[in-house]
Amino acid sequence: MHGKTERLRVLFQMLSICLCLAAFYLLIADSLNRFKTFESFPTLLSNAPERHIQFGQGTVDIRTGLFVKDFTDFNIQEDTFELLGNIWFEFNPNIVSLEDIQGFEFDNGQIIEKSLLQTKILKDKLLAVYYVKVRFVSRLVHQHFPFSDHRIFLNLKLSSFAPEDIHFDTNKTYLNAAEKLTPGGWRLQNISAHSGFLQETLYKDDSYHLVSYPQVIFGFNFQKPGFRRILIILGPSLLLFFFSLLALQNFSDKKIPLTISMGSLTGLLVHRFVIDRLSPDIGYFTIVDYLYLVFLFSTFIVLVFNVCEFTGRANQRLKNTLFYGLQMFSAAFFYFLLQQTT
Repeated sequence: MHGKTERLRVLFQMLSICLCLAAFYLLIADSLNRFKTFESFPTLLSNAPERHIQFGQGTVDIRTGLFVKDFTDFNIQEDTFELLGNIWFEFNPNIVSLEDIQGFEFDNGQIIEKSLLQTKILKDKLLAVYYVKVRFVSRLVHQHFPFSDHRIFLNLKLSSFAPEDIHFDTNKTYLNAAEKLTPGGWRLQNISAHSGFLQETLYKDDSYHLVSYPQVIFGFNFQKPGFRRILIILGPSLLLFFFSLLALQNFSDKKIPLTISMGSLTGLLVHRFVIDRLSPDIGYFTIVDYLYLVFLFSTFIVLVFNVCEFTGRANQRLKNTLFYGLQMFSAAFFYFLLQQTT
């Protein structure tokens, strides 16, 4: 009778591990299917309608668009990117000169290559298309690494103009990219743009010494790679955590639980080096860091319990409580982390 009860207990415990693993899998799968990014567009001021007009004909609209050919560098860990593409401007050449347009820059990047591909007259407008290769930096929010999607920004500016001189006219129909653009496995969902002007204060608390210029910010929404990347980062820690729970089984030799828990704890410490290598270089905790600490402390608790059991100071009820409680807490904590929005 006792042997049958023991077999049922072991079977039920193995079932609980399978259910907990399934919960982790479903939470990860749900995060992969949802697009969720935490980078918001930088604030731009809108062009004021009533200002001194330099050209005498009101603020001039310059239609602007972008076609992305490729990202030759896409380093999420260091927030650095390199884009190849065509950027175009459509404007009235009687008011704005091609030489003025050619002075465009990127506020958060450096132009590596730039060449005028073609110009074309469209009724009373001039279309100028430039090939550009630009390396830029876009600060990302990594708290949800590796479960968050990302939005990166490229800030185009014409610093030779004042905000009252020109206004960038752009919308989603002017933005396009090559098909199946997936740098580093990240999938481009869409491109959006905001236009306005940026204002910078030269002296602190001095509203007179200001520099302002028109700007358009291109935002690229990228969806995270698939399950493989998360499995490499999180999988070993997750498996070592569940392996450590096996040390809470009843063994005839009391040295076996100690060996299992010590091996799991050592494996977790070694895997930390892998996590650090794959994680972004930031000064705050991510979801992976929090989960790792939960797995590490849980495994340490199991080790302490096994040491107590080895010396004869442990009981079966506490062992069962630890076995189920650690699983429930880890799954609930993971769910809580994924639901956080900031």
